[in-house]
Amino acid sequence: RIEIPSGKLIYDRQFALVDSSGKAIRLQTCPKMATIEPKINLDAGTMTISAPGKRDLVISLAETEIHGQEDVVQVCGNRCCGRLWGGHDVSDWFSSFLGIQCWLARYQSDSVSATGPADTSRSGYANEQALLLISENAVALLNEVLREQNQQVVGSRHFRPNIVVRSAGPNLDHVEDKWKSMTILRNSVQFQSKGNCARCAMVDFDPYTGKKGKTLRALSTYRRQSGQIMFG
Repeated sequence: RIEIPSGKLIYDRQFALVDSSGKAIRLQTCPKMATIEPKINLDAGTMTISAPGKRDLVISLAETEIHGQEDVVQVCGNRCCGRLWGGHDVSDWFSSFLGIQCWLARYQSDSVSATGPADTSRSGYANEQALLLISENAVALLNEVLREQNQQVVGSRHFRPNIVVRSAGPNLDHVEDKWKSMTILRNSVQFQSKGNCARCAMVDFDPYTGKKGKTLRALSTYRRQSGQIMFG
């Protein structure tokens, strides 16, 4: 469900697993996280977490699940607002599955750190914008490059998008680069483009298995712009 007029998906990218220093744990260091699957029940106000070999964990999304003091979470080197969520039972569930001590944190835009202000303009723990669009045409072109390099092909989920589109016609591999806005005609909702998305090694990891590929290297051969690799 998308909030209007903010354009944010409810609960999207609001949660992160953090270590004892408050740093968000990433697939690069813990690929097993890819096998954890969350599902939101908006009617019940709960999030159910599933993982291979574990009983499902049901977490309330109510504010009563806040535990501990306000703190700051670090995501990709950026300081973000957040609080521990769900208590020790939740921490134990994730820690026992991943084999590392960790805690669940939830984004709180009104949190304040004792060490100074954090970035309150962020859309949860999203790196750049609240919504990310990916074109299937662009993914198909990337897969051609990956095949030429004898690498495993990828799907759109490698890029963690919120919206996936397909353009009809020739020479439309990255037509979305030129879009200034996009309108969903069914309900007349318009989204404004904020520019291309710079990519990191996160795209190398299969979102289902955590297995590492060489997606970023393939993208670097034709999508490098001003020192950054853009896709989406």
